[in-house]
Amino acid sequence: MNPLNQSTLADLNIQISWKKDDINHHEQYLAKGFNFYRDVFPGTLLESHLDFSNNKVRPDKRSFHFTAQPGELLPSFDEKRVVTRSLKCVRSDLFTGELAIGRFYPIGIFSNIPSIFKENQTPCRVIDIKNERITVDFNHPLARVPLDIHLTFSNPSSGGREERGGGCTDWLKLALEGPGLQTASPLNLRHTSKEDASGGAFEREDDASDAQFYEVDRLVHHIDTTASHNLTGVYEKVLSNNEMVLDLMSGWVSHLPPNISYANVIGLGMNRNEMERNPQLNDVVVHDLNKDPMLPFESNHFDQVICSLSIEYLTQPLEIFEEVARVLKPGGRLSVGFSNRWFPEKVIRCWKTLHEFERIGLVLDYFKASGQFEALETYSVRGYPRPMDDKYADRLLFSDPIYGVTGRTMA
Repeated sequence: MNPLNQSTLADLNIQISWKKDDINHHEQYLAKGFNFYRDVFPGTLLESHLDFSNNKVRPDKRSFHFTAQPGELLPSFDEKRVVTRSLKCVRSDLFTGELAIGRFYPIGIFSNIPSIFKENQTPCRVIDIKNERITVDFNHPLARVPLDIHLTFSNPSSGGREERGGGCTDWLKLALEGPGLQTASPLNLRHTSKEDASGGAFEREDDASDAQFYEVDRLVHHIDTTASHNLTGVYEKVLSNNEMVLDLMSGWVSHLPPNISYANVIGLGMNRNEMERNPQLNDVVVHDLNKDPMLPFESNHFDQVICSLSIEYLTQPLEIFEEVARVLKPGGRLSVGFSNRWFPEKVIRCWKTLHEFERIGLVLDYFKASGQFEALETYSVRGYPRPMDDKYADRLLFSDPIYGVTGRTMA
């Protein structure tokens, strides 16, 4: 086995877990081509845990686990980075919409603040707007949170130190760009009515009949093959043999792990032809959830409900989450997975304006607002290279990201 040393190139799987408000969060990021010579910065937490004594780590060691306390991996929370200014500090050339309390926005839209440049896209959170003044928190959203870090190296090869050119990459910093934003509650759904007092957030560009839109067979993949594999891997962690499964908003691909033996899998969606071509479904039901959120199943019927790559189309999500809780057995699980691609004419309006990690927060709020779920967890899987045979391989470097939320019904 090749030892890890300062001449090694390897793939690094970064797993970061943290907990806030009784919700567990899990981030997975693949650093393809980690360079031990260039990417291990002196004096950092990463260097201290890799410990290149005698220029190498133990030959048999490939995994490292440690906890990063606040201030060790991310800058410590600084009260001076919570700033109040006139609303005129918002750059009208970069932002023309209406700022909302609790939302995250690129730092660069704010002017007349030291060390802030308009090119900076790092998110910051608006925490108050009052009397023509705005208060913004420029701290990292995880600045005060302990982080559980797992690092696993694979496919090591020599050549890192001999490489010339290129740049250093702070892979842990990249992995933490976004996590933390999902703790926000963008629409504050717990304080809005079911008739939607959220300012048209659930309206769509095309509000015509969904039945007409989905009557056309769309036998296309909504994410690339690597992302599909990653979504299946997430489901594999929560599904078990001999379970009754409902594939909600189903199509011709379910992303269910093929190595699990299910008692029954029912697909509920809008296009019968698509679902009948899905080899993982035992039965199909055509049903328009936006027209009628009532699920045509008896209570306490399913062990698991999955909803893949479709949550962004729901116009009555709270009613549907309550219905999902009804048809699940006590302790049954709902798992929602999504990415950053959709049918633009049918996606709800607010979805397009949210940061990708804020969308996790929105779905998380669906769970919480229903009042029917516990043991909530969020996840992200990012950084994987795009498959070479993918039609976007010449334009996009990375595979489609996978995000999601899971929760169990209260027993």
